[in-house]
Amino acid sequence: MANNYTQTSFFVPLSDVQIDWCEMALRQAEECCDEPEGTAINCDDADIVALVEGWRESGYQPYVEACRSDQNGVSGLWFSNGPHECVDLWFIAELLCGLTHKFPEIQPVGLMWADTCSKPRIDGFSGGAIVVWKGEAEWHNAETWLDKAIEARMVGAISA
Repeated sequence: MANNYTQTSFFVPLSDVQIDWCEMALRQAEECCDEPEGTAINCDDADIVALVEGWRESGYQPYVEACRSDQNGVSGLWFSNGPHECVDLWFIAELLCGLTHKFPEIQPVGLMWADTCSKPRIDGFSGGAIVVWKGEAEWHNAETWLDKAIEARMVGAISA
């Protein structure tokens, strides 16, 4: 038997206010995501309440760790798997969409992930990237990109 993992590690430059908002959203998620729909969410920020309600409905889990960090003199949050073997990419994408919607001055955020397997397997490795900006997430999967690149070369080879 083999184990599959989805892993990520990325830094998002943020102001202290933006970091506080993000940390509050993560705390609410940890407290509320396993609660039944309709259970009251104890938070004054309507955007965070909407995020948590969406996570509940979708079954997303807060499988990510976010730590305050300083990279080359820039403050922000470092996101990683932390103690989790896998991250919930949909949870992270929705968190970043909520963050960039709430604070539209945030520059586009990019993250990459790796899908790995504990034992060698055909197609046991993949990954991709997500670009988030102004509340929208654009997903790029390595397997889809590779298939399109190969197909483009094949079409070019046939017509040559």
